[in-house]
Amino acid sequence: MKITVTAEKPQDEKLAAKVTVPAKDVDAAIKKAYKDIANKYNFPGFRRGHAPRPVIDSMLGKDAAHAQATEDLVNAAEPLVLEELNLVPVGQADYGQDPALVADGADFVYDVVFGVRPECELESYDAPEINMPPEEATEAEVEAQIKQYLSYGNAEGEEAPELTDEVAKSRFGFDTVAELRDAIKEEIESDKKASLPNLKEDRVVEAMGERLKLEKVPEAYEEEIFNELGNEFLQQLQRQGITLDLYLKVRQIDPKDFIADLHEQAEERARQSLALDAVAKQLGLEVTEEDVHSEFEKAGVDDVEKAIAEWRDNGRLPAVRDSIKRTKALDWLTENAVVTIVDEAAEAAAAAESAEEVAEAVEEVAAAEEAPAEAPASEEAPAAEPEAAEPKAAETPADEQ
Repeated sequence: MKITVTAEKPQDEKLAAKVTVPAKDVDAAIKKAYKDIANKYNFPGFRRGHAPRPVIDSMLGKDAAHAQATEDLVNAAEPLVLEELNLVPVGQADYGQDPALVADGADFVYDVVFGVRPECELESYDAPEINMPPEEATEAEVEAQIKQYLSYGNAEGEEAPELTDEVAKSRFGFDTVAELRDAIKEEIESDKKASLPNLKEDRVVEAMGERLKLEKVPEAYEEEIFNELGNEFLQQLQRQGITLDLYLKVRQIDPKDFIADLHEQAEERARQSLALDAVAKQLGLEVTEEDVHSEFEKAGVDDVEKAIAEWRDNGRLPAVRDSIKRTKALDWLTENAVVTIVDEAAEAAAAAESAEEVAEAVEEVAAAEEAPAEAPASEEAPAAEPEAAEPKAAETPADEQ
């Protein structure tokens, strides 16, 4: 089916488009609709599938087949419209209250309105400045890991044992503390090798999301991201064989709090996505057919061309292009970000120690305020009786000396 699409510039997160379906395709859709109706219903005097049009019109009404043909054409055309506009819609398309029906031998022209993401600006399009932990394991990170390991298996309120060679051997299977520390250091650095690239991307996109000049994410877009996050989480639980009710019960999470947190995450992800869209536009990034082909190859698709054709027919390629464009923007930001290496574990430990000192000082002050004040000396004990005066040495007049 060949269609013609013209669209206006989006306004208020809405894009209005006019679609024209050629008369040839309209007639084919009407013919198919009559045939489907003839096969679906029994018409007296005719074998199933052989009732002529006049009979169908007289029994069901003249508009029945045309209404079905209209619906079939609109449904078939929607993915073509999305591909033509390279559009990822927000929410359901709006075809109006009372759309016109197709007519024999005439082009079918109709209007449709799609919800779209807002086009936003950023306070700055420069790559951000971020802090990152070092690639090598720091002493503070090793200490934190050791404390965590030592706390495992302890009763509530029980202090973790002091790490000695004996504890290292009995608990962790290492002959000495030094061997344990070396193993933990190697484990941390191995984890960092896999996690730091993702952490850098997360911090870059978080920083860009904070630059977004948008007071509030449109409700329709936030709701769409909310649904995506919810589906992702439910699929994750399903892979683990856990229901949402069980998860909330075990974690002692109130369903209302869970929903509120998910909305908060959706707002944040939406802002970050819009920020990447703004960067991609500012940089003039484009997506080529080679980029799309490569994306399907990286996904491990067996027949790339067939998969691309299916996604195009379903109107899903625009989403792939959006994803590629955002990835390009993120790659540029990550590559150009100004990174400051910070021993975050040491900072956290210092902050915790400072907080503990403050808490102790507060407790001491509170204890002092609650203690009874000491009584004045005059009230604490009766005054001592005056002692007998010792006789003073006789003073010798100067003239007698």
